[in-house]
Amino acid sequence: MISRKVERLKAERQSLIKGIYKDYKKARGPKSWEYLPPTRLVTTIGGFAAFLNAEFSCRGDIPMEYALSLFPDFITEWTRGQKVKILRLLSLEPQNNIDDLIRKFELATCVVTCGDCKLRRTDGIALFGWNEIFLHMRKIVPGHRKPCNKYMITEVAKIAASSLISYVGLDPATTTSQEMHNRNDRFLCGDCIAFASQGIHDTKAYTWTECVRLLFVRTFFG
Repeated sequence: MISRKVERLKAERQSLIKGIYKDYKKARGPKSWEYLPPTRLVTTIGGFAAFLNAEFSCRGDIPMEYALSLFPDFITEWTRGQKVKILRLLSLEPQNNIDDLIRKFELATCVVTCGDCKLRRTDGIALFGWNEIFLHMRKIVPGHRKPCNKYMITEVAKIAASSLISYVGLDPATTTSQEMHNRNDRFLCGDCIAFASQGIHDTKAYTWTECVRLLFVRTFFG
């Protein structure tokens, strides 16, 4: 009976913390949910240890403000860990300051290619920035048991991105992916065949990421 009571109280305490975290994620908006740590990990936060391991006479409670104060550092640490994981998948082991390498990885010229996508799907041909790579790593293609796991940085994609960045008057050595996203430029391809729509012939206007993918695919895959 005592063992059952303890297990029940443990579950109730964990459920309480998870519930607070779920509400916290909802308050941040749906666009950020995919980039936040899984709910199952929230009970591993060290600040909850005293509550989770308190005497099992009753469930007890935890101050809402205190619980919420623990989440930002938890998210920051987890996110940094995911970035380190990506760097290691790319065989980029930091020798000195990992934060310097992380900042360099935010550049628009740092385009990552997923080797598995040659056989699975095409959206991983060129990935830009941490968010795109992170979401790609979390998806599992139907018919496969695990997410894609082969990533590389190619010189061809870097050259393609650099040419576009220079074309809009920015410095490829300092411009980030987010800065290019914010510009929302459109590019026309001189080699693309015009298409007809409602009697009007026109060519597609590409975003900078679409244009890099197009240049990369034509150069790398022929």
